[in-house]
Amino acid sequence: MSAPKRALLTAMTTLAATLVASAVTAASATAATTPQHAPTTQAGPTITCQEVHGDPHNLTGYDCDTRASGNLSNFTLVERRTKIRHRCATGHAEGPHWVTGFACRRVA
Repeated sequence: MSAPKRALLTAMTTLAATLVASAVTAASATAATTPQHAPTTQAGPTITCQEVHGDPHNLTGYDCDTRASGNLSNFTLVERRTKIRHRCATGHAEGPHWVTGFACRRVA
């Protein structure tokens, strides 16, 4: 991967993580004050992405096979080329563009 592409990918990952953290914080505050209006969370899908990057516990996948948009929980993130699977406790999807997973662990 070229240096400019890596820099762009790093910037996009940082931006995505910041946006998701802001959304999660806002959703948590809303859920704490008005539980009847808590955001709906989609549970359990397996999402395969062309590329998956990040540290072992917080991952971002790009060019994914999902139309999901919004919060996710208990989902599996798979890198298409390597078939490596990670189970993530929470995350956020923006359709096929990107999926971010938090508290992820690699599964066999």
